[in-house]
Amino acid sequence: MQTNHDQGCATASRRGLFVTYLVPTEPERSASGIYRRQRMLTEAMAQTCDEIDILYFVQPHESNPDLRSPARVAELLFGDFSGTLHVEICDRMAPRRASSVWYSYLRPTTGLCRMPGYESFAGRAQVAAFERALARRPDFVLVHRLMCMPPVLRASPPLPPLFLDLDDVEHIAFARSIAHPPRWPGRNLLYLHLPALCLGEMAALRRAHKVFVCSTTDQTRMRRLFRTGKVEVLENALPLPEPGPPGPEPQLLFLGNFGYRPNAQAAEYMLEAIWPLVYSRVPQATLILAGPDPQRVRHHANPPPGVNFPGFVADLDALYRSAAVVVCPVRAGSGTRVKLIEAAGYAKAIVSTTLGAEGLGLRDGDDAILRDEPAAFAQACVDLLIDPLRARGLGLRARETASTRFDRKRAIARLAAWLTGAHASGHRASREYSRPPASA
Repeated sequence: MQTNHDQGCATASRRGLFVTYLVPTEPERSASGIYRRQRMLTEAMAQTCDEIDILYFVQPHESNPDLRSPARVAELLFGDFSGTLHVEICDRMAPRRASSVWYSYLRPTTGLCRMPGYESFAGRAQVAAFERALARRPDFVLVHRLMCMPPVLRASPPLPPLFLDLDDVEHIAFARSIAHPPRWPGRNLLYLHLPALCLGEMAALRRAHKVFVCSTTDQTRMRRLFRTGKVEVLENALPLPEPGPPGPEPQLLFLGNFGYRPNAQAAEYMLEAIWPLVYSRVPQATLILAGPDPQRVRHHANPPPGVNFPGFVADLDALYRSAAVVVCPVRAGSGTRVKLIEAAGYAKAIVSTTLGAEGLGLRDGDDAILRDEPAAFAQACVDLLIDPLRARGLGLRARETASTRFDRKRAIARLAAWLTGAHASGHRASREYSRPPASA
């Protein structure tokens, strides 16, 4: 399925290929961190290219007509891009039913392309779609996340310069997810999948010109583990809003997409281990858990006293203005939390776990409070709720950090420069890339 979406551009001189499995169709989706980062990628490509090919891997049996329409996919990803857009939509393979120990736990240990999720991108149809996109001779390829790499690893033609936005370091996120509920017999066998995931990341690095991660923390990890200089930092970044004072009421705010399991787990941890301690000391306090899919949180149907689940909130300005403290009790996942960059932009006092603030450069006691034990986390919230001046100072220092580290225009300009450099090298570089390793 394909289309030409030509909006009057002159003869093309630079062509890029964007490979993704995500297209934002609703406001609540486009507001989440993964789609905000995706917009940084597409804006950089729009600045760099005259022609853009899009290869979109859609869910099998997807019924949303927007996600089956090449013209609509082009519009959702690239908006009013003034050049030529060519879209191919390819169904992923239907997921295999894990009906035995072999398929659930042992077969995924034999390679990234046999792991759940990744396998649906690794079939003949998906590889053929990628090879058709290569036949259009893009000057570079930008792959959105490791999930889309299996067809790249299995493709036969040599590649032009390829950029992979890894975003999360997947083997770290996967290992952390295993350590948290839900538990079931055999769950620890999932640790057997980690070598295949690491080898898949290594294979992706071998084929890539550059790989992007969210923070210097992740860059250091990847460079040490894989002994490569290809890993570059592309920070999550946002247009910074006008800062506001702490909300007039003792209100805590946790903002996130609760369809993302680490956020749902963080909300449950907050409600079960932290909120009772805060509420017992500040009984007039309220806790707002805002974001799509709140039904994924165990306590949604019967929230504790003082807790409110408003769902997706379109007016973020009003939501942040009412908050005295923004909390991030996240204990799993990888990458960086866009919600904290946003909170810092609003000059809000932040209380987070160490992992929740990972990679953001927020300093404990200076521009955020970082606590990992429930009692200490709760006490930090109480201290800020009863001391608005301290909360104000903490938020202003967080804002200063955000303004120097997370400039969106600068991040997009850096990515555009990398893509332009790849175009300058032309297809000469494509002849230097090796065939995919047999282990993929």
